[in-house]
Amino acid sequence: MTVHIIMEVQYFTPDERPYGITYGQWTAKWWQWLLAIPQDKNPALDETGKNIEPLQKDPNVTFLTGTFVNTIKVPHMTITLPASKAILFPAINYQANFIEDPIFSNE
Repeated sequence: MTVHIIMEVQYFTPDERPYGITYGQWTAKWWQWLLAIPQDKNPALDETGKNIEPLQKDPNVTFLTGTFVNTIKVPHMTITLPASKAILFPAINYQANFIEDPIFSNE
């Protein structure tokens, strides 16, 4: 994913509570958002970025995601973000389970 930022960027510190909740609570909201999206529209399964913009519901924060798609080429996503909203992109956004990934079924 390539991100082009044409503005002054402000950051929240780890001790702050952006928009009244903790980073842990924001991360939980991010996972709830992502896992509630059907496969055919899920941005984590989209290599283009076309599915991420229409699915934003929070008035203050735009949730971004990498891709869960295992490909040889690096996915390239292009999205437009409103300057008035914060961005949440978890450092790790991967889930694994033995049903979808049998390699994880052993110890």
